[in-house]
Amino acid sequence: MGSMERELTAIVEENASLRNTVDILTNKVDFLENSVKKNNVIFYHVKETSGEKAEETLETVNSLLCDTMDIPGEEFAIDNAKRIRSQSSGPRPILVTFKDFQSKMIVLRASGKLKNSRISVSQDYTQRVRDIRRKLKTFMDQAREKGSFSALRYDKLIIDNKLYKLNETESKLDLVRTFPQQGGTRKLYPVFENRNRESNDVDADGESTDTL
Repeated sequence: MGSMERELTAIVEENASLRNTVDILTNKVDFLENSVKKNNVIFYHVKETSGEKAEETLETVNSLLCDTMDIPGEEFAIDNAKRIRSQSSGPRPILVTFKDFQSKMIVLRASGKLKNSRISVSQDYTQRVRDIRRKLKTFMDQAREKGSFSALRYDKLIIDNKLYKLNETESKLDLVRTFPQQGGTRKLYPVFENRNRESNDVDADGESTDTL
């Protein structure tokens, strides 16, 4: 019996080690994928014309940024804009790749200008990160219903002065760190606190959170 227990313990430890290795590799792949996507954003619910061509999509994006979002043309540089597949009906989303990270952040920070339209914008995260954010949004909504400040930050969630990560195994939040009480998250992210929290909401990364 002692021998069987030792073998069982060894198998359990080996499985734990393998799971840890898989997690490490998954995170590395995720990091590499997100690095490739770092200058990308995705626009949703942007009107699409029949037989729309690539140059028309680019023109639509330019008009959206300049006319709807009030961003001067000299403040952003687009490398590419194209429609991508979608499982839902309606206009296909538009994947926009900017020539630099600064252009992307200028656009995300101006996303509040979309609050009176159906259009929304999000970062081009990997599927894994998007799934995590979708689950975190449930906790974010619950926290806001209780009157707490709450915002998504990449694959983490801020609630008041605490930063949490998703425990995917147990579907709960694990505390990552606590911010100094004196500043709190309202001091750390004041620009996002008073944004519209109904549609086209903005999280602590400066992006819309209604499309995850």
